Amino acid sequence: MRLSPASLAAAASQVDKPQGELPQLHHASALRNRVPILKALLKLLPNEELVGDACEIGAGTGALLEVLAPGFPGIQWLPTEYVPQEPVEVENQWAAHGKIGRRLGSELETLDAHLQPFANVLPSVAVDLLDENWFENVGSGLDLLVCCNVLHVSPWACSEALFEGAGEVLRPGGQLLIYGPFKVNGEFIGDDDGAGNRKFDAKLRENSVEWGLRDVNDLNRLASYAGLEAKKRIDMPANNLLLQFVKVRTGPLGRIAECFM
Repeated sequence: MRLSPASLAAAASQVDKPQGELPQLHHASALRNRVPILKALLKLLPNEELVGDACEIGAGTGALLEVLAPGFPGIQWLPTEYVPQEPVEVENQWAAHGKIGRRLGSELETLDAHLQPFANVLPSVAVDLLDENWFENVGSGLDLLVCCNVLHVSPWACSEALFEGAGEVLRPGGQLLIYGPFKVNGEFIGDDDGAGNRKFDAKLRENSVEWGLRDVNDLNRLASYAGLEAKKRIDMPANNLLLQFVKVRTGPLGRIAECFM
């Protein structure tokens, strides 16, 4: 599939677009990664005029959706974000909750402030993957579920819950796309033979014993148990991967952990 010039132009226009009265709240890495993610999604999705319903899990400050919304104008996007019960100072938000960037007010207020200009983005909602029925907050019959840079800064139970929920909310043929740093076959990967990701994994585990790079093989097992099929694994800049899963059947929701027993 060729890239849509109109989609790329619309999305690229957001990269250096002034944010009106908003200060720069996006983290530099979120700004750096979002166009490569957009280009990868334009190659993966069925056609340039895709129409449907999508949700981003862990939308952060909205940096990625600022390019996905104009890049896929026929998709209605629902941004979600984890909202902790007790707010933390900006300098402690990564250590406490794996969050990057700055926020103007609450998490949802920040998302809505950034994404309000886009007619195809709904008001943001709070989602905690550790809530047993988190997927009820995002509806059903979704065509696309996107999750970027979440699984390595959250407990393994969040990975389980993401696939459980994806099996519930995606329509047959719907896609789950996951982006971030991962291990493959138990090994760290990258242009540097995995040295950077190995160091990053050690930093994550030093901060929390429940954090760390997840193995693609383990995620594939979760997918299979949830009724999804692993399709493509795309190498991305900075030793990251984009993983594509497609719903092919209904999985046994609520018993996904049994696949590791």
